Amino acid sequence: MEASSSLLANLTTRRSFIVRVAVAGSAMAVAPLRYLLRPGTAYATVCGPDSTCATGYTAMCCTVSGTNRCPPGSFPGGWWKADNSGLCCGNTARYYIDCNMQCGQTCTCHCATGSCDQRKSCCNQFRYGQCHQEIACSGPIVCRVVTCNPPWMFDATCTTDVKVDPNTAQHSAPCLPGSCSTPIDGKWYALGAERSFLGWPIGAELDAGVGMGRFRDYEGGSIYWTQSTGAHEVHGAIRDTWKANGGATGFLGYPFTDALLTADKAGRYQAFQGGSIYWSAASGAHEVHGAVRDEWQSLGYENGFLGYPLTDALVTPDGAGRVEQFQGGTILWSAATGAHEVHGAIRDNWRFNGAVAGFLGFPLGDPVVTSGGAGRSQQFQGGTIIWSAPTGAHEIHGAVRDNWNSNGGTTGFLGYPLTDALVTPDGAGRSQQFQGGYIFWLPATGAHEVHGPILQRYTKEGGTGSALHFPTSDVTTIATGQRSEFQGGAIEWDQATNTTKVILK
Repeated sequence: MEASSSLLANLTTRRSFIVRVAVAGSAMAVAPLRYLLRPGTAYATVCGPDSTCATGYTAMCCTVSGTNRCPPGSFPGGWWKADNSGLCCGNTARYYIDCNMQCGQTCTCHCATGSCDQRKSCCNQFRYGQCHQEIACSGPIVCRVVTCNPPWMFDATCTTDVKVDPNTAQHSAPCLPGSCSTPIDGKWYALGAERSFLGWPIGAELDAGVGMGRFRDYEGGSIYWTQSTGAHEVHGAIRDTWKANGGATGFLGYPFTDALLTADKAGRYQAFQGGSIYWSAASGAHEVHGAVRDEWQSLGYENGFLGYPLTDALVTPDGAGRVEQFQGGTILWSAATGAHEVHGAIRDNWRFNGAVAGFLGFPLGDPVVTSGGAGRSQQFQGGTIIWSAPTGAHEIHGAVRDNWNSNGGTTGFLGYPLTDALVTPDGAGRSQQFQGGYIFWLPATGAHEVHGPILQRYTKEGGTGSALHFPTSDVTTIATGQRSEFQGGAIEWDQATNTTKVILK
């Protein structure tokens, strides 16, 4: 009886008498030989000493319900302090909160199961009374919450009236806050422990996988650790997106920052080994990685015109690359073209023409200011899109683009396109209108421009549907003015008389 006598002699609070009775009765009934023959220090495992029903102590709530909180149907009825616990990351005290059943409610006295903490549940019927003093009547204690912060700091119903039981200093369970012996415990305490947004632990610290790091889940998030990245929290929508992309075992890997405020202060971002996740209330949380992230970074991140991502990076329909939508545009990547953004009216025209699945394909560069500075142009695998405020955005490709370029492009007499390349009424070729004229193309004749008085006469005659058919030359200068050759003849313009004539073959 020496070990039990020593234990009883150390219980000096108002609770001591109750515990004496519980220990004496329960020890002999539940584990008489173990209680009599084994010293209390033999129980100093992760759960601490007195971790069986024989001791008469109440089990931890995380053992009973899976979380370090009072379970439904109970309430914090009172608390006590255990000094010199060594389990609170340098703090000298640990706090234990009793969760009492509501008055009139009962539960069967039993031993808790599920971990090495197999203390009592629903057996002890007393109350310290410093919490929820407006509740006059209470039932038995279901379980016990453990914290490293004084209870009144996070539960306003608890008073500062201190009760002490030093014998419980080492009472613990695997699912409770640790002793700061691991980087994950240290990070949790540094964030404010249960008073932080993470709240209480909801499980033990676990290995993330063979050869990988470790993690622990909390009510409001998780903390992950590796030797190379350190310990960092992940929570909220960012954690949801991270897990949807495979979490620590996905391409993003482990976090190497906490969630940080974005430069515009409108959202949050978090860096991972393989990319980043950005969140705002307007856009949600989405990952950005690789060349797409590099392109976005070069354009100012969320402070640039692209703003926040609206999707993760997705595989393009043709499987050749990736596409990611942002508030102000799109970034496209393929191995052959690199990563480039498309936005505004140019993007609208590109999408109208089939996007990456259309003849234009992937962008070869970002939009650039056109010669003369009046608009923008962007090169794609299959052509160019040209934009100006008066003309809008239109594509130019193939032989039509070659002819347009040879005639000076946007700074030539043709100027900016007014339409995309359109199929001619007879279906045999294409025509495209520009500020200063047209370009017509037929496989047999190639692409040639027609402008000025000759264009007016050609249009009057019926264009490609007339006897002249398609042009076979650009407008050329002759002694009297200008001339264009056509499949069915020619048109000449006399500068002196400002008249035109048709010469049929």
